[in-house]
Amino acid sequence: MDSLFERVILEINNRSHLQALLPDRSFSILFTYANFTWTMNLSCEECKVFKGKKSVEIGLTINASKKALELLLNGDTRLQQLMKSGDVTVHGSYRQLLVVEAILYLCREYKIA
Repeated sequence: MDSLFERVILEINNRSHLQALLPDRSFSILFTYANFTWTMNLSCEECKVFKGKKSVEIGLTINASKKALELLLNGDTRLQQLMKSGDVTVHGSYRQLLVVEAILYLCREYKIA
């Protein structure tokens, strides 16, 4: 699972068109499944992920099953689709949810035909 988070951070940093979506001030997302947690900090200056909960203000909390978290981080399924199916619960503002959904979806691997 750590490699999926690292891949997302790498894609955010490598894809210049995603920089426009990143907030000016640091924004933290807490991802949880079972007893595992990750904190992702996003800003236009720096994007990082930490294993565990960091002592920062969390803007969005995403609780998911392992399978749903993998689908989300791979960009295979949008966040709101996972919420509708009941596989994910999210706590935070709708605006933050949309930003995170867009970033994760745009970080998916593109297949060239």
